[in-house]
Amino acid sequence: YFFTEENVFYTTLGWNPYAKGSRTVAGTAEDISGYSFLVGLGAEVKINRNFHIGGSLNYHTLNITKAIDANNVATTVSDKYNSLMPMLNLSFRFR
Repeated sequence: YFFTEENVFYTTLGWNPYAKGSRTVAGTAEDISGYSFLVGLGAEVKINRNFHIGGSLNYHTLNITKAIDANNVATTVSDKYNSLMPMLNLSFRFR
């Protein structure tokens, strides 16, 4: 969502209902699944008619709800990983 008509300052919201991956806890590998959210604030300036460059600060949280170990034993878990990520942005805009 851009806050002004010049489309300089914006916010980003995202929800991933199906996050899947793997992790190692105490030397044991697990397949994990859950969901995640992303919230960001940023600004972009115009390079030319179609390209813009800028930066943003993004907060991401991953909620893990299920873990499957090497023996295929599923466990319900409640783990959360949080991160704060600065990003450089290059966007292509068209109408």
